[in-house]
Amino acid sequence: MPKSDSKHTPGPYVVDGEYINEHGNLISIYIAKEGKGRVGQVFANCLVKTDDQVRANAKLFAAAPELLAAATEALSVIDRIKPASNGRGTQVRLAAAIAKAKAKA
Repeated sequence: MPKSDSKHTPGPYVVDGEYINEHGNLISIYIAKEGKGRVGQVFANCLVKTDDQVRANAKLFAAAPELLAAATEALSVIDRIKPASNGRGTQVRLAAAIAKAKAKA
């Protein structure tokens, strides 16, 4: 995986356990840098409808570093093989998503 110039904690990340309260309700799921400690937490709240949705959100967050690296690599390849005259909608959307992920805090 290419080295990232982002400010985030480098991945890979993994889903690293669930916090379930004394009533048996899923409260949050932890995201960790593989083998190095926790970097985040995904919460269940009024916007999240089911426990499965919390788990899906956690998996998406955990995949973020790899997705960012893949998107950056894909944009580089697309820029080399797709002429601007064919339209740049895909490149523009990819570049915007990459910039959003790399935004300075």
